[in-house]
Formats: sequence, C-alpha cells, structure tokens
Amino acid sequence: HNPMGGLAVVVLILLLLMQAITGLFMTDDIFFYGPYYPSVNDEVQKLMSNLHHTTFEVLLWFIGIHIVTIVFYEFYKKQRLISAMFTGRKHNVTDSGISDHHSLKALLIMGIASSLVYCLVVVFAPETIDYF
Repeated sequence: HNPMGGLAVVVLILLLLMQAITGLFMTDDIFFYGPYYPSVNDEVQKLMSNLHHTTFEVLLWFIGIHIVTIVFYEFYKKQRLISAMFTGRKHNVTDSGISDHHSLKALLIMGIASSLVYCLVVVFAPETIDYF
C-alpha cells in the first residue's frame, strides 16, 4: 500500500473492531441480545447502540471509497490490485518489494485472535437473562 492506502487499512480495521466491540453491549430489541448487554446500565447500552449504528454508517462510506479506489487503480492506472489481494504479489512492480510471505504467522495470529474472541463472547460471557 501507499501511505494513504495503509492509513485506510488501519481505519477500516479500527472501524470493524469498534463495530464488533459495541455489538457486544447492545440489542436489537427483537431477537438478539449481546453477551454483555445485561451487565451494563441503560446509559452505556444507549451509548453503545449509538456508536454501533454510527460506526456502521461510517464503515459503509469507507468500504465504498475503498471499492471505488480499487476500481480506479484497476482500470485507470492499470495496476492489477484485485489479483494481488489474493496472491500477495503485485505483477507490475519493478522494485524488489517484500520477497517473503508470512502466511504461517498470519494463520497463527488469526487463530489466537479467534480463540480470544470465542473466550470473551462464549466462555467468559456473563450470565444471560431470558427475555422471552
């Protein structure tokens, strides 16, 4: 990524993280209650709900900008970014760049992160209240 693309990736990841965290503390008032919803007061529940909905709107804008930028780079600048996203290799780069991939490290980090999320949401979640 160029510097702006790198910043966009960080912003997208932070928005997704915010979306996931705020979702733990809210409800849709019909079917779903987040695992930490009953453990906070009404004020925090409203705050998390507002943050969750606002973050979703901002996330949609950033996703749209991201897609438009990729299409611009594909067709106007003739840089094949879509295939590079899947292969990890940019085909029209003249400099050496990164010569080694870290797929095993990425899988390990993904497994650790998934395990932590599972523990927070399922194993160590507070007792739920049966609302129905």
